[in-house]
Formats: sequence, C-alpha cells, structure tokens
Amino acid sequence: MKWGEKGKTLFIMPGGIGNMVLLLPAIKAYALAYPAAFIGVLALEKAPLDLVKNQEYVKETILIDKKTRASVLGMIGFILTMRSKKYDIAIAASGVNPVKAGALAVLSGIGARAGECWNCLSALYNRTVRSSGLLHEADRNMAIVGLFGAGGEPLPVLDISPGDNERVTELLDRAGVEEDDVIIGMHPGSGKEQGEKKRWPLEKFKELAEIISRKTDAKVVVLGGPKEEGFGEEIVASGGHKVLNFINKLEMPLSAAMIKRCRAFVSNDSGLGHIAAAVGTPLVSIFGPTDPEKTRPRGAVKVVRKVMPCQPCFRKGAIKCEGSDCLTSLGAQEVFKELAVFL
Repeated sequence: MKWGEKGKTLFIMPGGIGNMVLLLPAIKAYALAYPAAFIGVLALEKAPLDLVKNQEYVKETILIDKKTRASVLGMIGFILTMRSKKYDIAIAASGVNPVKAGALAVLSGIGARAGECWNCLSALYNRTVRSSGLLHEADRNMAIVGLFGAGGEPLPVLDISPGDNERVTELLDRAGVEEDDVIIGMHPGSGKEQGEKKRWPLEKFKELAEIISRKTDAKVVVLGGPKEEGFGEEIVASGGHKVLNFINKLEMPLSAAMIKRCRAFVSNDSGLGHIAAAVGTPLVSIFGPTDPEKTRPRGAVKVVRKVMPCQPCFRKGAIKCEGSDCLTSLGAQEVFKELAVFL
C-alpha cells in the first residue's frame, strides 16, 4: 500500500493567505493522485482556512487559534482532539519549522510525517525532500507531495462558489455598480510579517486612484483587512465617487469573489495579490524588499519593481533598510502604465 492510500492526510500550513494559495497546487496534485484520500488542512489563522474550506478536494479545515496556542491546557485539549481524528499522514508545507510541525504530528498520533529537510531539525519526519531556497515556494510545495508520487503544474487555481459570485453582484449593485462597469481592484496593505516593509506608500496608492478616476471610466474597489481600514478612507478621499471602500467588509471567500469580478487588480506583495492570480484576474504586483523569483504570484501577473543593489533584503527578523527606496522611488504613473495594459 502506498503512503497516500492510507486514508486521512493532514496538510500543516501555519503561514498567511499567500502561503496558502501557493500550497493549493500541491494539495490538488495530491488529491488527484489519491482520489479516495480524506484531506484536511491545519492553520494558525482563520482567513487562510476560509479561503480553502470550499475547495472540493479539502474535506476539513482545522484552526489552532492564538488563545489555544497560549494555553497549556488549551494545547492539551487540542492534541487530544487531533488524536481522536486519527490522521494517518502529515505533510508540512514549504518553509514550515520541522521541529514544530513534526512535534505536532507526533503528539497527534500521526505515524507518517513528511516535509522539507532542514539538516538535523527534520528528525521527526519519516520522509523529507531537501529544502532549496532557490526555488519558488509553489515548486517547493510540489516537491514535498512528490514524495508520494504526486505531481502537476504548480499554478494555483482558486474556485469561487456560485453563491459568493451572486453575493458580490448584489453588493456591487447596492453600491451603484452596474454589470458592465469596469472595476479595478486595489489592495494597499500587505501581510502580517513585517508587512509595512513591503508596502508601496499609501500616498502612491492615493495618487494611483486619482489617476484611474481621471483617465478612465473604471470604478476602483479597495480591499483589505481590519488593520487597514484607514487606508481605504484615505484612498476614497483622493479618488472621489468612483472609489468604493470594501476594506474589512468582506469575509475571505467574498473578497476572492470580488477580486474575480475585477478587470484587473493592483497590490503589494500580499495574499490578496496571490488570490487575484489564482482566480484569473490580471495582476500588477508591486515588489520591494522581497524576491519575486521565490514568492511572486503565478498567473497573468506583471511584477513592477525598482531594482536596487541591496535587493532582496527581506528576511525573517528585522529589515535594516530605513529608506525603502525600492518602493518610494516607484511612481504612480509607472504603475498605471502597466495597469492600463489590462483595461
């Protein structure tokens, strides 16, 4: 019997929305290789799980929230629950700490454990693939499921339910947007890990919204999370009545459906940018300190960046650059030029 035929497989993915999107091709490849497998996905945040819970090949989503992780009793209860689920295989996504993922899998009673090899740190895995920092994250995830004979094109595809599409149509109708109106989506925020270091300045997004409103008939929809609410208000003030602020007003599946409705999308190196590529919406992706060769969204994507000799400087830990010249020197007109190609 092959490993993947054992029954229940758990994918461990503690990262953010973008990381979850880049794991999707590997999960799908595994599901196609083992159609009878029951696949669950475990994460530390609700938003990435909300994104995948309606994908046909994901049967269960499991959240270890912050409150549970902060409590010994909470973790004991969680481990007991996991043991009762009787998962057979654990697959840790690319970049996941093998000690933490391996220990979680062992304590959960999961006998077969796979992930990237980080020297002696991977001792709790039964099967490993050597981690390569030179590869794109989606390729690294595909290499991990390759341990089970699964494979395919590492291109994320995110399915949107008809109900979510209908709900977005209703929301836009209430906001005065007609069916044939052109919509440009915009995400001025970025991820949780040093996200402020990856953001094109808000003033630039405001200028871009003004240019779009002045030079086109398109409506601008601004999306984002709860910590980015102020961004939307400022962009609306710059772009006028053509700008609609949906920041922190949509659950993740509806955000994905809204992005799919857009003619084009512009974002920083962020999870919503990855969603745009995964739902087939043309994307202008603004990169600064991070390396697009390793984490860029895959699909109809135009990466815009100012090349600097210090790039990439984004690492886990503090980014020493104070000036962020790679982002501040990129003009709104330059971004609009790339965006206009899709209009």
